Amino acid sequence: MGLERAAAVAMQPAMKASASGACGSAAGRPWRRKRSQSMPDVPALAEQGFKGFSALAWWGIFAPAGTPKPILDKFHAELVKAIQSPSIAKKFADLGAEPLTISPQQFDAMVKGEIASNALVVKAAGVKVN
Repeated sequence: MGLERAAAVAMQPAMKASASGACGSAAGRPWRRKRSQSMPDVPALAEQGFKGFSALAWWGIFAPAGTPKPILDKFHAELVKAIQSPSIAKKFADLGAEPLTISPQQFDAMVKGEIASNALVVKAAGVKVN
């Protein structure tokens, strides 16, 4: 399970109060090429010609390595059920957060993609560990 748009949640009050407002929504992952539900009037950066740009904040839930698949499957099913419940869905919506209940396999692929993408940025910037 991934939860994205954390940065938009934190910045939303300031963006709405600002004279300049938000310049764009950075929804760039393949499963998220759409405008933010909490800011539908703010065009995605891709709509403005910024192709391939992605800057998402997300949260996820991880299990210890070696957790049996039946336990992971049951936990995922219950987590999805909870997130999609009307009361929890409303709490997320009130915050401007958009739950993304993807499969554990999709989440694994997303995390691996994030690691690879960020590794390129770290390398290009010449970041070194002290």
